[in-house]
This record gives sequence, C-alpha cells and structure tokens, in this order.
Amino acid sequence: MYRFGECYGLARSMLGRKCFQKWSPAYQTRLEALFGDAGPDENHAKVLGDIQFYLGSPGAPPPVKHQPMIRLRNADKTPPRMPTDRQFADILIDTAKASLEKPTEPFHDQCALLKMLKHFYFVSRAGSQSIWVADNPAAYTEWPFNVLGGKSERQIRDALMHNTEVIGADNRKLLSDAFAVARKWSMDAYAKTSAPDAKTIDLVKRWFGVGRTDNLDSVVKWVSMSFGWISEACNSKHVIFADHPVYRTEHRHDLPIASTAYGKDEALRVVSIYRPFFKYKNKDRNGSMPKLWLAALTIVHELAHKEVGVDDKRYDYKGIKPGPHLPPEDAIWNADSYGYFAADLAGALSQSDFRAVYR
Repeated sequence: MYRFGECYGLARSMLGRKCFQKWSPAYQTRLEALFGDAGPDENHAKVLGDIQFYLGSPGAPPPVKHQPMIRLRNADKTPPRMPTDRQFADILIDTAKASLEKPTEPFHDQCALLKMLKHFYFVSRAGSQSIWVADNPAAYTEWPFNVLGGKSERQIRDALMHNTEVIGADNRKLLSDAFAVARKWSMDAYAKTSAPDAKTIDLVKRWFGVGRTDNLDSVVKWVSMSFGWISEACNSKHVIFADHPVYRTEHRHDLPIASTAYGKDEALRVVSIYRPFFKYKNKDRNGSMPKLWLAALTIVHELAHKEVGVDDKRYDYKGIKPGPHLPPEDAIWNADSYGYFAADLAGALSQSDFRAVYR
C-alpha cells in the first residue's frame, strides 16, 4: 500500500462488508455514508469528531471498556483529561475485537481503520468544496494498514500508542487556507490572462521570458489555458492533503516538496505533503510550516505539474529568471515559473522574496 487512495479504497471495502456492524450499527451506517465513492462526504463529517472523541482524543474523559461507553462519556461530569497512550491503544483494540464475528479472527485491519479515522480530519468547506487532511503519526513509516498488518496483539498495541501527528492542528488549518489562496490566485490569473492588460503582459514576459515578440500572443494564451485547468482543479469538490509516511522517511536529494497524482495513481484528488515541505527554507520563527503565500505557491506548482504537464526545469533556489540558465522554451514548462507568476500577479511577492528567486 503506497498511496492514501489505496487506504481509502480498503476502508470503503471493509465498511461495505459491515466491518463495524456488530460493534455499533449506528457507527457502521454513519461511516459508510462518510466514505463516498467519489470522496468523503462533508455532510457526514461529524462522525469523525464523534469517533475521535470515542477513541480518546484530547479532552475526552478516561476510556471505559464496555459497550455503553458513549453514554458514560457523554454523561461523565468529571473534569476532562488526556487519556494515556496505553489507554487509547487498549480501547481501540477492545473496539476492534468487539467488531469481530468470531473472537479468533484477526483484528489488525479493524485496528488500522480505527487508527486511520483517529487521524483523518474535515478541516473546512468553501462553497461546495471540502478540504480534508490525513495526518499520520510521526512514528509511522508506512500507512496504518501496513504498520499493523500481520502483527501480534502486543505489537499492535505498541504501534497504536504513537499519536503525535506530522502536520498538527495549526498546520492543517494552514493547508486549508493555502488552498483557498491558491484557488483565488489561479482564478484571478485565468481571468487576467484571458483579457490581459499591460501589467499582466509584462508579468508574462517577466516569468516566461517570451523569446520573440511575434510569439507573445500565443504564450499569453497558453498561460491563460493553463491557469484555466489549474483553476478547475482548485474548484474540485473534494481535496485531501495527506502526509506520505513512506516518502517522509526518505533522504533523497531530489525528494519533492509535495505532489498530486489525481487521475493516475489516485482516484481521489490528493495532495501529498513530503518531508522537505516541513523543512522549507522560509520557516517561521517557531520552525513551523512555510508561510501562507509560499504554501499556496507550492500548491499552484504541484497542480501545474498534474493539470498542465509541466516539469521541474529549474527550482526557485537556483534562480528562475528566464535567460541562459532557463531559456523561454524551458520557462513555459517550468512549474515554479507558474507558481511565482501567480504569486506576483496577486501582489504576494515581497521585494526580498522576488530578488531571491529572480536571478
């Protein structure tokens, strides 16, 4: 199992076989409704919060090990406190076992699905679009189904005790905000290049380095078409950001910041976030994820790869000013050129950021 879409597909398959029916018919029905064929259904997103509370999220009362847990928790008047990692693991295993038709059956897949639900979040809605984040434990180097598959109960319990997430609540919100910014930039870029004024044409020349004057119109039209495709992707109904635990542990020098594989290896529109995204050169003072404009630019960059078919001819840290190192015929196929054009057109580039890359 390599991509989030495979995890999502296995979850749908398990729910289709009524994997939680014995434990809780109510949760079984609600989770089936959440995991739609085309993507998660935001109308049923509340079940995630409910089941995360049930499984022992921060602020939940201590878990109890029998079926009336939901009623006891809702009626519990004691001050809430964080369950221990061991308490969380125990209740998750108890829930998985309560789902089995036969007590001797393996329960690792049920545990993995519950663990997946524990770290899957509905973050925001904009119109008809919903933003979701799959935020794996930092200790995992594979997806939960791989981590727990074929393991003993003790090994499963140890693995389930890892709850510190890679992205975190603040950065999940940043990803959602960045996608909204990327959507606005892309739609504005499409509108402005469709009926370009002098400033827009100057920026097309700046970032794509039109080689011949008689080629300008065709370049502007191509850039406009490209942002039309990117805008369409930005307005898709479901967008899922996912940490990629396999890539996160790799130390290749050419590891990407993020990627999207919709329509190829993913049936869903998933933006995978890789290790370098969290170690980007423009961190904030707390060493957190990149600032909003840079996160938005990264999203435009990755959608340009998928929707337009551009390549990484040259990265920003090497300088992407069209010229000897990035001739116009390469600039028009360079993903960073699209990202910085959109940011510049939106007025989001400071002079220092502009000078750092326009060389």
